[in-house]
Amino acid sequence: MKLKKIYILIFLAISLASCSEIPVIKKLFDVKYTVSEKLKKNPPKVVAILPFENLTEEPDASLVVRRSFYGQFAPKSFVDMEILKIDSVLNKNHIKGAGDLKKYDPREIGKMLHADALIYGRVTYYKKAWRLFYSYKTVGLSAEMIDAKTGETLWMADHSKTSYGGDIPGTTFVDPISTIASLTTGPVKALWSYYLKDIEFIRTADDFNKEMVETIPEP
Repeated sequence: MKLKKIYILIFLAISLASCSEIPVIKKLFDVKYTVSEKLKKNPPKVVAILPFENLTEEPDASLVVRRSFYGQFAPKSFVDMEILKIDSVLNKNHIKGAGDLKKYDPREIGKMLHADALIYGRVTYYKKAWRLFYSYKTVGLSAEMIDAKTGETLWMADHSKTSYGGDIPGTTFVDPISTIASLTTGPVKALWSYYLKDIEFIRTADDFNKEMVETIPEP
């Protein structure tokens, strides 16, 4: 847990240092984020969502969260590149994942993809836990949009979200107290069912990615 926090602090420090102006940290839907004036006044046209780095123990975490982020970002007025196209171009350049991306300057990646801006992400949480009276799942992400021509940070955000399982399989609650109360009318096996269902990870990821994307101004 401490190691994850250190990664996040390093990520924020590097991102802040790359900004040309002093950013103001804002908050929306519990999302901590900053937006540069350049993104507001001169937004990029083509944006590519790169493979996310996985800081969790779940091997599929970065894939699930990246696809979810793309699904929430696509309706915006930017020209978004499809994930399959991005990965195809990266593979041709021997870039197999987030680890290989670190070897390249964002401006090099931008030229490869013919993109104006790049979105990097780090999945910080992707876990589930069982408690005596309830179970829960948490997904977390730190992300940033980088200008592919200058390397400047245009936007960055950090967010996590937890969903709780109740007496009806697939039902989520905003707090464990409601879940505990629900046990008076529902079987414990429903909690176990919720605990096992990975689809809940996708739902939680969609919810928090929607909130994250809301902090990105429309071009």
